[in-house]
Amino acid sequence: MRKKTIQLDYDFEDFDSVKRWKRELTRRGINGGLSENTWKSVTYWIVKLLKHSRKTPDELITEAAKDNELAESRLADVFSWCKNDGLNENSCIIGIYGTLRGFYSHNKIDTRNWHSPKTKPKEVDQTDANYPLFSVNQNNRKLTLNKSLLRDFLKSLNRRDEVIALCLISSGLDIGDLIKLNLEFVRNQDNHKRLFLSNFRNKTGEWIKTFFSIESTNALRKYIREKRFNADDSEPIFVSSIREKRNRVDSASIATNFRIAQQRLGIYLSQGKQGPLRPKRLRKVFRTACQIAAVGDDMARIFMGQKSQSSKIYLAKSREELEIFYEMVEPFITLYSEISDDTELSKLKQQHHEEKEELRQHLQIFATKFQNLEKRVALITSHLS
Repeated sequence: MRKKTIQLDYDFEDFDSVKRWKRELTRRGINGGLSENTWKSVTYWIVKLLKHSRKTPDELITEAAKDNELAESRLADVFSWCKNDGLNENSCIIGIYGTLRGFYSHNKIDTRNWHSPKTKPKEVDQTDANYPLFSVNQNNRKLTLNKSLLRDFLKSLNRRDEVIALCLISSGLDIGDLIKLNLEFVRNQDNHKRLFLSNFRNKTGEWIKTFFSIESTNALRKYIREKRFNADDSEPIFVSSIREKRNRVDSASIATNFRIAQQRLGIYLSQGKQGPLRPKRLRKVFRTACQIAAVGDDMARIFMGQKSQSSKIYLAKSREELEIFYEMVEPFITLYSEISDDTELSKLKQQHHEEKEELRQHLQIFATKFQNLEKRVALITSHLS
């Protein structure tokens, strides 16, 4: 069901509590910014709260400072109201107990003990289970990529979207981050067999360092030679159409095309239901491949731009060091050309780098101890003199 637009007879952004909220969202946003989509969601849910409570934003914060339980109950009332109005329950939980709760917490209201309903299992989980992207190899009991399904799916796409799907699978990128790449990203790496991306993830602001497989790199370069050969480096790789050569394709169009391709395969979905071969799920193929390849969670988070303090140490690794780990994953995300999976060689490479890292840490410890010893000697010498 589409969200209904509710209008207020005043501008809620004029109130101090909302200004404070907006400043905090901006400060904590990606590169100190606030995306249009984030503020659109904020607007939708805060207007719901204001309409239902019949109070201004500042009045709600004043009320919450005096009666914390009353503020919590207001969210529960809005939640029931929205559900009765026909809104999706999981969307209400995210909007009310995520977005609106943030309105209070950013205004110094303690919401740590507020109760939040649990989201229900998504229908799409059952759909995904019906169309697994990995199957169990009966010989070694390991997961293997469902290449036949994915190949059939790629054949049902146009050339541009086929390349996009290959890139999503092989890099673990979000669709939004992928379609924002310009031609210079590819053309500036002609001397490398795999494309390498080091950038900030649009959704979270986390640093992402990942590669495109040899297979997807070749497909991407071929696509550019055939379809974007006369475009400037500053132009997008993927455009909305051949006629609109400068207009960047949007994620909604890609999602629609993916749904149409699924229908060609006989996967029919009712309106508004997510398909098993959506862009977000293709990205998760990469995550599963990392687990199969025994690449550690910290390294996988670096490849996918996921938040983790423990993975920060890997950010300092060079392109060459990271590529060794990526080579361990690549055989499990390759759809067409067969890449030999030399497990023993991969293990030796990983062991070498782990030993090298351990040696570096020991040297750092010895250097610190030596510096401390020098300081003590200097201190004793100064006392003796």
